[in-house]
Amino acid sequence: MNSPYKVLMVDDSSDDAELVAMSLEQNGLPCHWQRVERRDELLKSLEEDNWQLVLCDVQMPLLNAEDVLELVRLHGRDIPVIILSGVVKESQALHLFSVGAKDFFSKDHLSRLPMAIHREIIGHRTHQTLLAREARFRAVTQSVSDAIIALDRDLKIILWNPGAELIFGYSEAEMLAQSIKQLFCTHCHDFVCEAQERLTNYTSSVKTNTSLELTGIRRDGSNFPLEITLSAWKEQHQIYYAAIIRDVTERKQLMLSLQETLQQAESASRAKSAFIANMSHEIRSPMNAILGMTDLVLDTELSEDQRDNLTIVHNSAGSLLKIINAILDLSKIEAGELIVESRPFALRDQVDKVCAQMALEAQHKGLELNCRVVPGIPPLMGDAVRLKQILINLIGNAIKFTDRGEVTVQVESVLPPRDPNRVELQISVCDSGIGIAPEDLGKLFDAFTQVDSATSRKYGGTGLGLTIVQQLVVLMHGNIGVDSCPGAGSTFFLNLDLDIATHPPAHQPASSASLITPLADQPVLLVDDNDTGRRIVAEMLTDQQAIVDQSTDLQSMSHYLLQRSKQPTPYRLAVLDFELLPTSLHNLQALRRKLSAVTHILLMTPVHHPKLAGLCDQGMPHIACIKKPLQRHNFYARIIKLLEGKEQKSSGALPPVAPPEVVPGRPLHILLVEDDQSDRQLAIKALQQGGHTTMAAGDGEEALTLLGREAFDLVLMDLQLPKLDGFATTEAIRRGKNMTADNQQIPIYALSGQVLDDAESRALAVGMNGFLAKPYSVTQLLQRVDEVARRKGGNRTHREALLTAPQNRGTNPILGHTIEDQLPLLLQELNQGLTAQSVARVMLALEGIKQLAMAMGARRVKSCAIRLLGVVEMKNWSRARTLAQNLEDELQQAQVALNTEKEEQS
Repeated sequence: MNSPYKVLMVDDSSDDAELVAMSLEQNGLPCHWQRVERRDELLKSLEEDNWQLVLCDVQMPLLNAEDVLELVRLHGRDIPVIILSGVVKESQALHLFSVGAKDFFSKDHLSRLPMAIHREIIGHRTHQTLLAREARFRAVTQSVSDAIIALDRDLKIILWNPGAELIFGYSEAEMLAQSIKQLFCTHCHDFVCEAQERLTNYTSSVKTNTSLELTGIRRDGSNFPLEITLSAWKEQHQIYYAAIIRDVTERKQLMLSLQETLQQAESASRAKSAFIANMSHEIRSPMNAILGMTDLVLDTELSEDQRDNLTIVHNSAGSLLKIINAILDLSKIEAGELIVESRPFALRDQVDKVCAQMALEAQHKGLELNCRVVPGIPPLMGDAVRLKQILINLIGNAIKFTDRGEVTVQVESVLPPRDPNRVELQISVCDSGIGIAPEDLGKLFDAFTQVDSATSRKYGGTGLGLTIVQQLVVLMHGNIGVDSCPGAGSTFFLNLDLDIATHPPAHQPASSASLITPLADQPVLLVDDNDTGRRIVAEMLTDQQAIVDQSTDLQSMSHYLLQRSKQPTPYRLAVLDFELLPTSLHNLQALRRKLSAVTHILLMTPVHHPKLAGLCDQGMPHIACIKKPLQRHNFYARIIKLLEGKEQKSSGALPPVAPPEVVPGRPLHILLVEDDQSDRQLAIKALQQGGHTTMAAGDGEEALTLLGREAFDLVLMDLQLPKLDGFATTEAIRRGKNMTADNQQIPIYALSGQVLDDAESRALAVGMNGFLAKPYSVTQLLQRVDEVARRKGGNRTHREALLTAPQNRGTNPILGHTIEDQLPLLLQELNQGLTAQSVARVMLALEGIKQLAMAMGARRVKSCAIRLLGVVEMKNWSRARTLAQNLEDELQQAQVALNTEKEEQS
């Protein structure tokens, strides 16, 4: 219910006032009222209360109605006043209306009074609201620095605020009734008219979405850029427009300045990239000669002192190369040029490889390197190369800053996963090293920073490793953190969320889950003084349901052996840490006698130990060796062979991979295009060592001349050459100008120190077949040359295997699927990747196509795939679609040719 109106009655008769109040209440308008009759009472009441209406008698002894109207007005209270009179005189009423009265009633006829009171109070309230709104509007328009201009339907100005005067220089008096068009340059008038037309054709009450950037004209004739927003509204069937105008001179100047700054920054960035790329080439070329020549000399007969000195040179050059690579990686990341790939990979395999690679470095410092990967992690999608780089950095740091104790690498999955198609991983690297103070943790990932200068002097390094690690983790959409305490070691942990691979990676190792050792319910003795390492090995044994007794030293081992000798069954297996054994037990026969209560012995050995060669070659049955850190698959495989008696003699690990075999048969005739004399001599010597003949050219023009008059099997070409660089030279070769047909399709491999920019992608895009970054080793160079030699030599090719295997007609022995099945799937994946502009999907499809091409002996197909790969890495999608069609055509021709040859031989 609404509150009663507050009415002040000015009347000398209290009876009349009560009768009026009673009449109002009887007519449905109860009021809160007060009566006054003197001047001072009236003023006091107006001061103390907020009255909504005044009812005033026309004539009183001390006041009259005209006096009351004047007092209310002077008081500043805009309160409506209604006059009541016993006798209504028309002239008197008209006079009172002229001085402010709102209505006039006879006291004998008050039936309309309630309606009049209600009307006046509501009308007064509405009027006050409108006045407040108008005041606020005027306050806004008067205070803002923007121009606010109201226009009639003819675009004539009807409102002009101080902001408009400030911007244009015209006063309000000068601009009222003037056309707004005179504020703009002539060429802008059409835009204003078009905006007016758009705003006129509207149906809603307000339209405010028309904004323009125009050129304004000030009163002094100067031009300036402005931004105008136009809106329209209707009032009493008339259309009006509002224009809000802002001077954007400063903003335009700022944008121009920012654009110039951005261009300067981009120019500086390009110059920096060019400088670093050139620096990379200039440093890597002499480094290539230093490392390569040192390799060649180390392969000759040297005195011990000479070999030691050259080894120091070689190691120092390698350390310098690591620093260069770190700087280049950081530059790539900062420039946004480092691409994280997404390919299938086996996580355990990658972690095991890194731990095996770092084991010797840990051993040299007397540290135990432990590695634990929880079982059951499926093949994942990600960048295995960058993940290995992260692990090598973290493990290398842990080893560097740990003088005694251990380094432990642990990989766990978060269970249960939030998405069944993804795996959440936490990889941690924990050490027992010097630790990090809390105040230094904040700057740990800053570039070129180490926690203090003393650390830098003692341990060396650039302070880039952790910066690169953090940036790589961010690129993989993961996060990295560290827990550390001074003197108690550090734990670095990174969290990654990776997709589960839909198909296994190429060359995936056999799953350790498929290896079941015959240890179920069998007693096993485990002896290792390193708690972490012992827990990891015990976990692997208990996963095979073995009953494991754990010993930390020889004394407790003897106790377990004594207890076992009293049992009817001996230990089926003892797993011993070799470094715990005393010298007296380095003879396997003595060890066998000591462990008479054990049927089989597996020695965990360091990567290198002076006693190992003799020990593991003694050939004792039921005894084998395995190198630490243990890899689950190798560990189980070794146990199976040991328990099944298949160990002919002990060895430190599974059989090593044989070095690349140099293809027997005719040597290659190679054109070496290299302007650096040292690198040229290195390559010639290395190629001679491989039995190949070489001709050298110092620039691209000389190379083209030699190719025009002599046949070669292979071109090895530097990219930065005088006169004609490697890219342009390759394009000229592929165009075949003045070339024999053989030389036009000759394999070309880039030899380059440019690794920062897109040199490899550009090389493949112009038609090169491979890329070898400087500095390269003699072995790496010969491996690349041998790839060509195997294709040109007498070895049986994949193509010949296909043609002579009718029982596997049309089957790829490498992939295990029919080519007819594989091709459509790979081409579909390729086209989908191109449509989605996904570098990862295209690269994955091209990898499969290259394998098929090798199996079919289709060199042109592989060449097309390599060229397409280079274009895709440069994200030139229009060019990529053209090359993809060429690739598809070549594949169809190769498949037809293969089927024809098979039919002819069948």
